[in-house]
Amino acid sequence: FLDYAAVKAALPMSAAIELMADALSKYSAGSVTQPLRSIIRPTSESGLLGSMPCHVGGDGLAGFGLKVMVLKPDNPARNLPLHVGVVMVFD
Repeated sequence: FLDYAAVKAALPMSAAIELMADALSKYSAGSVTQPLRSIIRPTSESGLLGSMPCHVGGDGLAGFGLKVMVLKPDNPARNLPLHVGVVMVFD
């Protein structure tokens, strides 16, 4: 697992911009499979869980990814983050 500081150290903004440009080009070219996000909102909870899978095909930047996050509206009053999530990348 990489936290915010580790990602920032390993992936400078200039490299991130180039990777995002490549990802968006692949999306425009139809090489990305990205279904609508799935959101779970239980009636017994004030929060929600969202999951966002994708697949990027082709050379270079390719593979499966999954972003999962929980939004908890009561967390800020408890000095906790509103959003908690993880991004997983599989190549």
